[in-house]
Amino acid sequence: MRNKINNDLFLSFIYSFIPILGFFSVYNLRQMNDNEIYYFILINLIFTFLILTLAKIFKEILSFFKIKIYYIYQFSIIIYVFLFNFLEFKSFFTFVDIEHRTEVIAILIFILCIIILYFMSKYKVFAGLISRFIFIYFIIFFSISIFGFTKHFIFFNENKISNNKKLNENLYQDKKNNSKAINENAYYIIFDMMTSLDAAYEQNIINNRDNILMEYKENNLHYVNNSLSNYNSTTLSLASIFNLSSKNTILPSDGTYKNNKKFFPNMLYSKKTNLAKILDENNYKLYWLNDNRYRCHSIFQYNIRCFKSKLFSYLVSLNRTYFHTHLFIVFLNKIPNFESNEGSVSFKFANNPEPFIKEIKNVEKNNKYFLFVHVVLPHPPFIFNKKCDLKKTFTNESVIEKENFYIGYKYNYICSLKIIEKLIFSIKKIDPNSIIVIQADHGIILNNSAESGFFYYYVDQVKDEATIKKYKKSMFDRAQIFNLIGDDDRCNEKDKANTNSNTVVFVLNCLFGLNLKYEEKAHYMSNGFANGDLGKVLKSF
Repeated sequence: MRNKINNDLFLSFIYSFIPILGFFSVYNLRQMNDNEIYYFILINLIFTFLILTLAKIFKEILSFFKIKIYYIYQFSIIIYVFLFNFLEFKSFFTFVDIEHRTEVIAILIFILCIIILYFMSKYKVFAGLISRFIFIYFIIFFSISIFGFTKHFIFFNENKISNNKKLNENLYQDKKNNSKAINENAYYIIFDMMTSLDAAYEQNIINNRDNILMEYKENNLHYVNNSLSNYNSTTLSLASIFNLSSKNTILPSDGTYKNNKKFFPNMLYSKKTNLAKILDENNYKLYWLNDNRYRCHSIFQYNIRCFKSKLFSYLVSLNRTYFHTHLFIVFLNKIPNFESNEGSVSFKFANNPEPFIKEIKNVEKNNKYFLFVHVVLPHPPFIFNKKCDLKKTFTNESVIEKENFYIGYKYNYICSLKIIEKLIFSIKKIDPNSIIVIQADHGIILNNSAESGFFYYYVDQVKDEATIKKYKKSMFDRAQIFNLIGDDDRCNEKDKANTNSNTVVFVLNCLFGLNLKYEEKAHYMSNGFANGDLGKVLKSF
């Protein structure tokens, strides 16, 4: 008897790794750093322990009433596993009112579990069939997972990223820069997924583009028309800012990459970037304000200092990522101040920069600094209503219908424009001589042109140049970015600040009177994470 119980526990423990195997797909592993991988393993082990403990207590209670259920540990774990498909279950119950759909499905699952447990207690043969089914399911799932890893790491030949990505390599032009260094503080603020004013106007996101541009001009702000992101993804575009070029990030000639460890934000933990080095050479401090998705670490040897969001918010964010399709997400979303990204330090800065600037100035005294901020707006979650008030709840972006996605993005975009206007005014009020850049990391695909095969905002079907040509309009929509510079017209060559990397080069040239090179204006597409051949960068524009 004891051997059977031990065998049941052992198999239950093995089966508990099914969620981890599913979550540690090649798709997800490419986006994680090592500490996050360890955390996800730990949280799965904790939940396994809790579930098995509860199963033990339940078994003891049933034993008191002389009820015996075979393989109860295995059954408990497999229920935990199947609940990772909770969002998929919800998609089959469209006939139920959305406000009560979660409760209805939870009750149905509970009733089904009671029925199965009843038959498992009455019929040992039935319990054995359930155990065999779980075993077969595990073998199939395990085989598919192993095949996916093998296909990626063995059958795909990975060319190493070119070794010529050396620090500060060929960054300077041959000609001299005759402009005078202004040596003022710089604020480089990324608004995630903020498409250009032209694209927003064409897609009826805004109807007052000309008025907005006129207002910028009256306030001595320069909007760089026809700007493109360096890449179609956040990790690569932001990496190009810190590397000061696409050439020092990744090009089609550099082969493929298998993960994001050499790109934003992981690159900041492992090497000194071109941006950090040049700032350090000119006695500037580099500050980084993170959002809830990325954990900022102060690394003094790499000249990075940061304001951190609370550790609790970061851990909740990781848990929400792991359980995003599980029933448990319902409870995670009940945690106060976590229904959206308004709790992040970057969002707080965007709405009220004064306390942050005063704190930095108090620390730095007369020293100068470069502040990099990544604001997850107008990117989902869609946190604003039509009046730009924060909504109390939001919908998981993976289950937003096309019409609701369009409306959600429209409200986020319009409200972001209002935030930007107040943000620039607030910065200039407390730091009037500073340089300010408000820029997007990439645009958006809303698919209003109905190009078949594309989701509304993310490119995941980039396979080859033929794909780019076929969906050229969608690709170009994704490439167009908002790009606004506030320098009080003190800097030359603003029109060359037409990409992510060229804009930061423009800022450095202006700050220090340097002659850093501008790259040819170009946008590169990398394969989406869903593709097996991740990292095959292609030039599209």
